[in-house]
Amino acid sequence: MERINIKTIVYLCAVLAVLAGYFFLYETKNETPPRKEEKIFQLKPENVEKITLLKNSVKIVCEKKDNQWFIKEPVSCKADNKIINEIISQLEKAKMVEMVEKNPSDLSQFGLKIPQALKVKVSTDKGKEEELIIGNPVSLNVLYVYAKKARSPQVFTVYSNLKTILNKTTFDLRDKTVIYVKQDNVEKIRIKRPSLDLMLEKNQNTWQITSPVKALADKDRVSQLLEKLKKAKVKKFINEKTSNLKPYGLVNPYIQIFLWEKGKDNPLKLLIGNKKKEDTFYARKVENSSVFLIDKDIVDSLPQKAEDIREMHILRFDIDKITKIELNYPGIKIIIDREDKDNWKIKSPVLTKADEMAIKRLLWDIKDTKLNSFLPASYLKKIEHKKPDVTISLWEKEKAHKLTIFSKVVLEKKICGKSTLHTLPFTLKDEIKKNLFVTIFDIRDRHLLNFDPLKIDKFEIKYNSNIIKVEKRGRRWKITKPSLGLADGPKVWRIIFAIKDLKFKKVIEEKISNPSAYGFENPSLQITLWEKGQKNTKTIKIRKLTNKKSFLAVSSALEGVYGINSDFVDKIPKRASEIEYRR
Repeated sequence: MERINIKTIVYLCAVLAVLAGYFFLYETKNETPPRKEEKIFQLKPENVEKITLLKNSVKIVCEKKDNQWFIKEPVSCKADNKIINEIISQLEKAKMVEMVEKNPSDLSQFGLKIPQALKVKVSTDKGKEEELIIGNPVSLNVLYVYAKKARSPQVFTVYSNLKTILNKTTFDLRDKTVIYVKQDNVEKIRIKRPSLDLMLEKNQNTWQITSPVKALADKDRVSQLLEKLKKAKVKKFINEKTSNLKPYGLVNPYIQIFLWEKGKDNPLKLLIGNKKKEDTFYARKVENSSVFLIDKDIVDSLPQKAEDIREMHILRFDIDKITKIELNYPGIKIIIDREDKDNWKIKSPVLTKADEMAIKRLLWDIKDTKLNSFLPASYLKKIEHKKPDVTISLWEKEKAHKLTIFSKVVLEKKICGKSTLHTLPFTLKDEIKKNLFVTIFDIRDRHLLNFDPLKIDKFEIKYNSNIIKVEKRGRRWKITKPSLGLADGPKVWRIIFAIKDLKFKKVIEEKISNPSAYGFENPSLQITLWEKGQKNTKTIKIRKLTNKKSFLAVSSALEGVYGINSDFVDKIPKRASEIEYRR
């Protein structure tokens, strides 16, 4: 093989440099810079007052009046403002992506011939009109479609999502709201069906059943009913105008709904007729002659009897506004006061901190409990002289709520009750006793100490003659007694949280009358905590009873003697070596 001459290499490099320079100076200079995408429509959305869509000879005309859109062709009805405004927004943003051909001889190759093409015309309140025709997707690139302005021969591309947004049917564009209702404005409701003629009336913030019985209605259930009707949508329009309603069961409708709004004499009406299939019913509004289909779940949400919408809660109140609770059992009265948002205190029969979570559970149990059935008014005389099993009184600021529960031996072996919410007595399910009957022990705070674990910066454990002292230095825990060393952080935190979670299981004596009787001068275990920024220490002393597995405890936060579980003592280290950090 011949070796390449150095002169030849130099010559070739020079030729390459000349060619590169030529390309840079002439070719790149003459290259057309990328064209910036241009807006297709010059319009302001708020000025648009008419939109016309044409596809396959189907013409849809929409016009705006007083900020509401209406379909004028091919039917006359209310349009869906949200969908129309989205179309206008997308037209205002639409851009010409790339010029394809300035003066094509054949538009059919781009799918831009009417009537196959999609045409949109926008008219503004200034008398200005703009039209766009959209055709086929670009070959091998479905992100774009061909388009042209009606008054210009140029063909260009636009993003395909514009065609998707514009390719709507009359059904897509029309308002499919079943019944136009503002929930807060409704003052009266009537639901008429073969099994029921129900009348509901609103008095301030309370709903009352006025027919077929006079009773309190469940305001949550009424609210859910109105919300369901408000959100109900037409599934399909069947007949725009017909005088023959018999095939649809709308001559004598299966269900009639009447809603009276504040300040209006005539009610909104919805008539529901025959079932078309398993999941749809024929329906129509009296003020509109069109027949349409609605979902079966709308019909299922309507009450079939007065009890379905009657207030069945035993009491109604706002838990966050309760300031006082009184539980009156035979022989004992428990009084609990709210000191602030999350702190409750038992005032009687002992003065002690209440368990916040236990109080909340009790209040939620009362609030969520529903009665089983109502009893005749005559039963009030039968129970008025009977001694109740419990009387629960709640104070919601200045308003008092009261519930009285009687044993099942009083009335035909049924647990019954009465409350300030209802005029009639009622029966209750047997589990009421499990949920609402509590003792002092159930609701008192049984923690021996209350503190924030993150604020503890030192603690000491005395186990018989052994002493372990641990202090927090920066972010680390260090053993300072019986010798210096690094403590295992996770183990230290487990000890602190075990102390935090310690609860007594039994009250031995509520207030110690003779301290020496329990031998706490020489406890088996003593734990002392130092809280950052606090002068006073927190202390627990624990003593094991002779020949027994039980442990007694006293606390600096409490005045009594209490029994605790032995498993707590097992969590506390006996020697410093148990919590030393080991690599």
